[in-house]
Amino acid sequence: MKLLLIGVLALCLGQLQAGPVAVPAKKVPSAETRALFFAEFTHLLDGIAKEALASLTSLEQNAGKQIASVEDAIQDLEQLYNEKVLKEIERYDGALNELSSSVSPCFESVPQNIRDIVQGARGKAGQCGKQTLDRVRKIQANIEQHIQDGAEKVKQIVAIGQKCLQDNSWIGDQINCALQNAPVAVSIVEGIVKDAAGLIGHTSREVSALAKDTEQCLAVAVQGAVGEFNDMLAQVVGCLDASQSGN
Repeated sequence: MKLLLIGVLALCLGQLQAGPVAVPAKKVPSAETRALFFAEFTHLLDGIAKEALASLTSLEQNAGKQIASVEDAIQDLEQLYNEKVLKEIERYDGALNELSSSVSPCFESVPQNIRDIVQGARGKAGQCGKQTLDRVRKIQANIEQHIQDGAEKVKQIVAIGQKCLQDNSWIGDQINCALQNAPVAVSIVEGIVKDAAGLIGHTSREVSALAKDTEQCLAVAVQGAVGEFNDMLAQVVGCLDASQSGN
């Protein structure tokens, strides 16, 4: 891009003659030369700005897809919960049915205990979802801020030519201003592209960690429910053994 910039500007300046900064009448660039120069210069800036905008658009689309996949997973959290928690609970149905064939007060609290365990596991799973969504919102806010900052920098690129015209009254100074600020435009877009690429990588790692953390959080909810079921079964069995020993 820098070579292209130099080539275009050199072509535009081909009509200009070297000379001191003073204003010899015959060496002042013509209005036509200035118009040609700034037409090409503006076209070049527009191209640079488009490259920057393309990077920002790519960042937004890439991050959007990654975040959408996480949000979809969170929306399916109830299904994940059912698959993980309720399937684990089903494993205990046979044991409970076999034990409940004995008429005993040991089972009086079992139905409510089961409801409490299931509800508690569902609450923990819901908390996993909330924590994940909170982190998703932070990732989104960070991306949106980067895009806004990049858009402001794009405006700076586009405004360089106009600013040189407004801040300088002499044609030569206007052109010199454009030449001096051309590398600034290139530097700005390079910064935007580098920032966007870095943020895409960072977002990818964040989303990957997020999915893993959510899965682990859900696993803890499952393990907790299973542990409570095991404790409940142990209490029922202990109660039955004690009642049979008493007989």
